[in-house]
Amino acid sequence: METLRDELLTRANFSDEEVSGIISKFKTVSLDKKESFLSAGKVSDSIAYVEKGSLIYSQTSPEGDDIAIDFAFEGDFVTYLNSFLSDTASDIDITTNEPSILKTLSKTELYDLYQKYPKMERTGRLLLEEGLAKIAKGRTIFQTMDNQDRYLFLMKHSPHILQRIPQYHVATYLGIKPESLSRIRRNLST
Repeated sequence: METLRDELLTRANFSDEEVSGIISKFKTVSLDKKESFLSAGKVSDSIAYVEKGSLIYSQTSPEGDDIAIDFAFEGDFVTYLNSFLSDTASDIDITTNEPSILKTLSKTELYDLYQKYPKMERTGRLLLEEGLAKIAKGRTIFQTMDNQDRYLFLMKHSPHILQRIPQYHVATYLGIKPESLSRIRRNLST
């Protein structure tokens, strides 16, 4: 299992002292299933490293439906960048899908680390670039594939989502109704 220390070391050539100094600023937070990391209407003022568990990014549609827009698992960093960077209220929720252990860091502490450890700023830039690339890839997939092909893509590239996330959330993430997902799964199994 990858740790926060491993994650930092894969992104920059930190010394042991630097890594220890950075990690000492993170706080460990344990959340139960369906507990909120970020609620719509609140400002995202921290980031978290998922040490254990999974989270669902979701948004409420105008009809009042809960729509999954992303997921986070062990080894991922979690925040809502739009709110985090602009200090504005979030329009999404980030909720645990299962009991989770997070290593959290406030925005103020993150920016202090950027000042103290220049390699940390590079690490933040690399994480941001990866996040933007993921968003761009997801947009392409969702705009060019039909429902079944999106499901097959998810099966091939992110099977852990199908194994750990409830089917209702998988369906909304794919932009389809749960009944349509059941039909796709049934058709593929025959």
